[in-house]
Amino acid sequence: MSRIPWVLSLSFLVLSALGVQSAAAQSYLAPETPRKGIWMEAMHPNMKDPFKVTAPSSAWFFSGRYPLTHQLSGVLDVPVAYGRLDGEGASEWGRETVLGNPYLGVELAATDRVQVELGVRPPLNTVNEESFGDVVGFLADPFRGEAFMDDVVPVSGAVTFKQAIPSGMGADVRARAGVTTAIYTGDEDDLNQTTTFLDYGMFATLPVGITRLGAGVSGRWDATEDEGKFSDNSIHQLGLSADVLFLDRFRPGISVHVPVDKPYRDSVGSTIGLYLQVALP
Repeated sequence: MSRIPWVLSLSFLVLSALGVQSAAAQSYLAPETPRKGIWMEAMHPNMKDPFKVTAPSSAWFFSGRYPLTHQLSGVLDVPVAYGRLDGEGASEWGRETVLGNPYLGVELAATDRVQVELGVRPPLNTVNEESFGDVVGFLADPFRGEAFMDDVVPVSGAVTFKQAIPSGMGADVRARAGVTTAIYTGDEDDLNQTTTFLDYGMFATLPVGITRLGAGVSGRWDATEDEGKFSDNSIHQLGLSADVLFLDRFRPGISVHVPVDKPYRDSVGSTIGLYLQVALP
């Protein structure tokens, strides 16, 4: 069975069939990362029957940002995923650990409140028709599902607007809008050559001493799908996070993502994430 139509169907319907996936370097539902630094995210999807997975099954994103000029920064992300079914059927799948498509991007701080980014994921993954780690990787964060897609080159651009909330508590909200175009590079003529997703989200952050609390919502719409309503071709998540600052540069944290749409909820109950951000001098 070809991987591409299967994986794309997951992105469009968010695994409503499950039998047959933002190209950004960080989750839309995450606190702001250091302007100069590295960070790691580990995400475990709570998959429902019949595809329950073992506790270690998860997606890992290793990322970093380095300023090139006062306004321009380079960003790198390397995704890795491990997946194994819990119980019967585990032996039917092949490679459990896969390397995803890395993200290479640049970010421009247009103003103090507006950031523009552009990036690409070169097709360097180790996915094949029998691997299962990429399935878990997609489910862990379908908004970055193209990180684990085969025969696809995703190109993305986004704009983020940050606004302080006039509450006297240091809170702020970030609104984000982006476009991801997945260019198909395989040899199956019956598939569309490109698929374009519109990504959008909003995330609010509230500092409480050395703790930082966050909450938000993100969505993705398949703009190239002609059939069905908007609700049929889009997916949404709610997210909560909390982290703590140590030694002025380390921020370990935890996040919870909850699906909004019913097809998504029928396949994944929630996704639990752990992350660590490290600001570099």
